[in-house]
Order: sequence, then structure tokens, then C-alpha cells
Amino acid sequence: MVCMDGFVLPHVYEPVELLDKQKSREFLPDYQPADILDPAHPKTFGAFADPSTFTEFRYQQFEAQIKALAKIEQVAREFEESFGRYYGGLLDGYFLDDAEVVIVTLGSVIGTIKDAIDAMRSEGKKVGLLKVRSYRPFPVQALRKALKDASVIAVIEKDVAIGGEAGLVTDLKAAFYNSSIRTPIIGFTAGLGGRDITVKDIRKIVAKAEDARKGIESEFEFLNLRTEIL
Repeated sequence: MVCMDGFVLPHVYEPVELLDKQKSREFLPDYQPADILDPAHPKTFGAFADPSTFTEFRYQQFEAQIKALAKIEQVAREFEESFGRYYGGLLDGYFLDDAEVVIVTLGSVIGTIKDAIDAMRSEGKKVGLLKVRSYRPFPVQALRKALKDASVIAVIEKDVAIGGEAGLVTDLKAAFYNSSIRTPIIGFTAGLGGRDITVKDIRKIVAKAEDARKGIESEFEFLNLRTEIL
């Protein structure tokens, strides 16, 4: 699953450092199409499956996603060896080792969160960040390992599941349900429609997370909701 902020990023640009073309070709495997269209031997391709085989097709897709967990980690390491860049495999942590409050998120808000964490760390606050790089397949075991020592978790995401909460916070709670981890988790929907998320906003979220260690008043909320126009 490819996740991208749907408002800000498609409307901005910035300089990029491209990889060497030849090295990129050497890194990527040759493309071998499973089926080749040949006018001399026409074929019909369809996605239809009747009840006798549909479950098995879906099972194969499910298994392929689970197997991708290890492959993602492997390719991330191989990419670093070839190009000197490491973007993280399934997850990417920032000041996690001793963090008491951990922010879990994904997407372009991460830069702002890192700035906020740098400032709060200079004040002695033990705040860390966990970036989810792979949302599907969802890295359940990796998340449990990375977050097992956190005192409280705040999930920030630019989405909402109408009638529920939001995608990432719901999946994270599910990942912890059958484990021994009972860390408080609170969710925040923010930045919808391109609304800016500031360092001040991140500080506000961390303050709410710190309060949640004494008891959760609200499991999920919309950040900076303009109640005056409702």
C-alpha cells in the first residue's frame, strides 16, 4: 500500500538528488512479465473466480503480503549498501531508546514532529517518534517490539474513518490487543484538507499524552476543531 498526503505534497516541489542511472539499473531486477501480449496468439485475461476458488485466491494474496514483511527489510538494507541511503524498512524511529511519550505517525508531518521533539528534548522531555513506513503489510511484531517500553502512545494521522476513529490508531490498538502491552493509546486526526500542523500543535498533543498516563479522558479527537463554525 502506497500512502501519500493527498493535498500538500502534490502541490509543492523541492530539489531532489537522483540516483545514478546505471547503478539503479544494476540494483533493480530485470522485468519479466508473467504474460506477454502476442497478436499472433491472442488471449483473454479475466479476474473472475467462482466460489470454489475465490477463497484460495484471496488466501494467496494474504500470504504474499505477510511474506513481504521480511522482503521489505531485506531490500531496505540492500538499498543502503548500494546507495548509502537508509530510509528504514518497516519502521523508522527517532529518539526511541528512552522515550516515555512516543508519537506514532506517517507522512509529511514527520519533519515538523522532529523539530518539536528536538525542542522538547532540549527541555528534558523524553519524547520519541516512530514512523510507520509499511502500512500494508502491517508490521504487528515490529510495532510491539518498538513500543513495548513506551509509557503512552499518541497517534497522529491525516485521515478519519467515518463512524469509527482513524485507520492507524485502530490498527495499532488491534496489534496490541493479544499481547501483554497495555500502554495507553490516544489518537488524533489532524491536517485534513491541507490544514497546517505546527510545532505548537505537536506540543499540545504531547501534553495531552502526558495527561493520559493518569487516565484517558478521550481516546480520539480532531485536533484544532473549529467549533465556532459547526
